[in-house]
Amino acid sequence: MSTATPSSASTVCYADTLKPYSPQNATYLWFIINAVCLFVSAALVVLVAHGPESRGDHFARQCYLIYNLGTSIVWCTEVALHLLGDGESDGGSGTGSNENESILVSRREKLAKYVELVLAAYFVLDSAYVVARWKMKLDHTSAMLGDLVVNVLVYAWATVVTWRLTKRDMDYYERIDSEARSKERTGV
Repeated sequence: MSTATPSSASTVCYADTLKPYSPQNATYLWFIINAVCLFVSAALVVLVAHGPESRGDHFARQCYLIYNLGTSIVWCTEVALHLLGDGESDGGSGTGSNENESILVSRREKLAKYVELVLAAYFVLDSAYVVARWKMKLDHTSAMLGDLVVNVLVYAWATVVTWRLTKRDMDYYERIDSEARSKERTGV
């Protein structure tokens, strides 16, 4: 007799459907997403840096609010998908103390990702709150430029990291293709 409930079966199926989109499995996709966030962050820095006296200030604030909520949702999604992609990983396959050390590192990394997910979820809620404050015509822009500068730095780092992962994956597949072509030529 099975102990799986219909909801747990659908959750597993849902997780399996999303795993291909995790940052570890879709490195090129996340490189593009991070590069777009970097570009938009830099553009908003320029737009917001013109100052509150600019005629486009209202437009800049609206863009920032949409951007802030959007990037918070992207961050939350990225971390959640990363955790889904690591679902069955429980450490290394080494022996002795190396295996224990690998498991410990994996647990620390997973814990760090859960903490990051909580932070990302907090920022989604905070972003929604800021949008609500704006709709009620309350001040919300005290740290807008500082937030954007930090985001430019973070997305620059994330873009570099995901590019390295994408390059690693491309090199791996090129090596496999090269080996296959070599085998075809030799008839092995």
